[in-house]
Amino acid sequence: MKRNNLTIVLGVVIILSTLIFTSCEEEYPDPLWPGDNPDGGPAPTITSVTPSDTAWTDADTVIIVGTNSSDDIGSMHVAFGGVRGQIVASTTTQLSILPPTNFKDSLTIKIDRSGENGTLTFAEYYPYFLKNPFSKPGDPIFAEVDMIYGIAADNEGNVFLSSAILNASDVSSKKIIKLLPNGDRIDDWSKTATNKGVAMRMGPNGNLFYMNYNAGGWISKTDTLTGGTDYGQLGTATFDLDFDSNGNLFYVGEDAIYKVDPSDLSVSELAMDYTDYKLKAARVYNGNLYVGSVYIGTDTLLTGQKIWKHSIASDGSLGSQQEVVDWTSKYSSIISALEFDEYGNMFVGTVSTADIESDGIIKISASGIHSYFYPQLLRGDITYSVYKMTWTGNYMYCSIRDGADASNNTIIKLNMFSKSAEYHER
Repeated sequence: MKRNNLTIVLGVVIILSTLIFTSCEEEYPDPLWPGDNPDGGPAPTITSVTPSDTAWTDADTVIIVGTNSSDDIGSMHVAFGGVRGQIVASTTTQLSILPPTNFKDSLTIKIDRSGENGTLTFAEYYPYFLKNPFSKPGDPIFAEVDMIYGIAADNEGNVFLSSAILNASDVSSKKIIKLLPNGDRIDDWSKTATNKGVAMRMGPNGNLFYMNYNAGGWISKTDTLTGGTDYGQLGTATFDLDFDSNGNLFYVGEDAIYKVDPSDLSVSELAMDYTDYKLKAARVYNGNLYVGSVYIGTDTLLTGQKIWKHSIASDGSLGSQQEVVDWTSKYSSIISALEFDEYGNMFVGTVSTADIESDGIIKISASGIHSYFYPQLLRGDITYSVYKMTWTGNYMYCSIRDGADASNNTIIKLNMFSKSAEYHER
């Protein structure tokens, strides 16, 4: 009997010990980042999170209010579903975090503190949702086979894309693709007689203007309702175009800005001489024509890239050249596209070559502050070369042409959370 009783007692002890240790393990799970202090300190707490349940990566800053955090950023760690966010500000009661690219719902936010006052446990907040403002539209999704260069949009959310020919005999590839707001594609929306439409814009009376890069450059005008198309020859290679508030059409070429009569494409005139410059991008904003340029002359004092602007008179004549950004002093990437939002922020698309990396999109605020736009998304594992951009509603569509890696070529759609600046016919 004694042996049986002892066996029972030992069994009870083993069971109780197991329960105690199991309970401890559940109460104190392994921290994501163990503190340096084995004794631990007061654990952080979370009082509130803003936004409260959902944040957009690269667009929102998450604010966490609570207690027992530190004003030493290096000692604080915040994870969203096990993936660290970037802490940009920290006090004993508040953290500001740029959330990571962990696009899931029902994430748990966890906070830990290391150092002399490190903790053995962390604060938790659940559930949380990180959303992605970046997407690749199209059904099917656009790829290198589509050879997209120019891009334009109308006020109804339709996006028009120029598709270059893959070989000289493939006439069927000379076309404009229409991307509907729901993501469906109309691949044979319109044919074109020109190849490699480097730039497109919606112009007066619902006409879509399309330019190609070939020497002696051609311009076409397609009625988006009837499909009828007119053509004109510009006499020089072209890269971009835009309209002012009076309907004057400007395009930029190898060494000059030209003005074209939208009603008669055979009529053009020199608007501004840019000898020894290659003009790659053009955008009209707030009564000024902005152009992105690269110097190709021999004067060593003029090397590099710049963004300039010209005031536009009511008759379409241009004012003197004014420097806006000395691009080369800040970046090595190549300017390819310009856009503005409703608040006056400038967005500069950049491209790469085999030996120069793109900067994705650079945002220049109205006050002149430079920053990388959507740095985790456009400068992450893949650094996107943004060839041309267009805006419709709250979304920016970009054609991607990567000279270093053609497998990246596609169309991307960015949620801008704001509208574009007011443009003629847009």
